[in-house]
Amino acid sequence: IVPTRGGAHHTVVAPCGVFRAAQGYILLIAILDHHWRSLTQVMGRPELYQDPRFRTMTERVRHREVLIVEIENWLQSLPDRDTALAALEKEHVPVAPVLTIPEVLQQPHFLERGVVRSVSDRVFGTLRLPGFPFHFSAKRESRPLIAPDLGEHNETVLRQYLGYDADRVAQLTTAGVLVFRRSGE
Repeated sequence: IVPTRGGAHHTVVAPCGVFRAAQGYILLIAILDHHWRSLTQVMGRPELYQDPRFRTMTERVRHREVLIVEIENWLQSLPDRDTALAALEKEHVPVAPVLTIPEVLQQPHFLERGVVRSVSDRVFGTLRLPGFPFHFSAKRESRPLIAPDLGEHNETVLRQYLGYDADRVAQLTTAGVLVFRRSGE
């Protein structure tokens, strides 16, 4: 089998992908036999484990669309995504929430690691934005982030890196090539 783009689900193993739960999505991977058995147990559908359509990986992939419907019907029968996650985690089925942007920005782990940063913007105030998720082991203190105004550094950059003088920068500004905005404009 040659892998192809499969959207939310893996193309050569099943079940493996993003599934719609009640009030959100989860990533679920139950490709090992013991995970597949645990999934059918937690779903209250142990007969799926012996179902010829799903007994082997090859058959689960062949009948992936039906399998996705079975899993999503179960997930959506639960009150919410967290209930599904708890049930699956209890049975050691590999699972994780698919977080929305607001959820990412509130994750305590991400906040602690500095993955979510506060940026001060002169127009919009303080915003929380995703930052770089990887860090070296020796933690470096992060400098405060302040978003520059549009074109705030035009003159500095053009002088320092291109050697433009004040007259050349003024010509580009007058011609409309360079644009800038001061806070409050």
